[in-house]
Amino acid sequence: GDQISSSLTGSANGAAIKGEAIGLLNNSGYCKGVIIMTVTLESENNTKQVEAINSIAKSITYTKPKESEAWTQKLGGFKLVSRDSYSTNTSSPDGSYYVGGTSSSSSTIVFCSNRSFSSSNSSYSTISGTGLDGNLNQSNDSDGGTWSAIEIGANNVVKMIYADGTVLYHPISREDGFYYMAGDKYTKGPSDYCE
Repeated sequence: GDQISSSLTGSANGAAIKGEAIGLLNNSGYCKGVIIMTVTLESENNTKQVEAINSIAKSITYTKPKESEAWTQKLGGFKLVSRDSYSTNTSSPDGSYYVGGTSSSSSTIVFCSNRSFSSSNSSYSTISGTGLDGNLNQSNDSDGGTWSAIEIGANNVVKMIYADGTVLYHPISREDGFYYMAGDKYTKGPSDYCE
């Protein structure tokens, strides 16, 4: 297939290093390619490493991931919501001043049955106290794209392709009534955004 190779130089922790990379291009709908790279000290002979990555490149086969029907049904038409909040306050022993602060954030991902998704994040923080006017910082952002639930080995994964072309793979599991994806804890609810 189509292949590109490159020699690289640089430094790591003050030492001169060199690298060899091979990129294998694939035009399937499930994988666009693979990069294999080796890095050695500039002063070392890297012939064996170059032979190894060439051997690896010749042995690569692409296997289409299996769709996870169970997770497609669990997520399609639903949303996952993750929330986090924190508050603190303090005052002087004589009560002459008081300061308090609160922050909250939430992340929502809506998985539509037509394989589109919408994600949104919002957060706010407030600070108030003696001599302080309330201070509010707020931010909101949203994004979207397409999604699929797949099995990679023994793992269930949600593949999300964002509108800008970014592709992310998030392992997903369900434990104790919660969903865990990308290191975050979510609750599941019905979607009023889409079916």
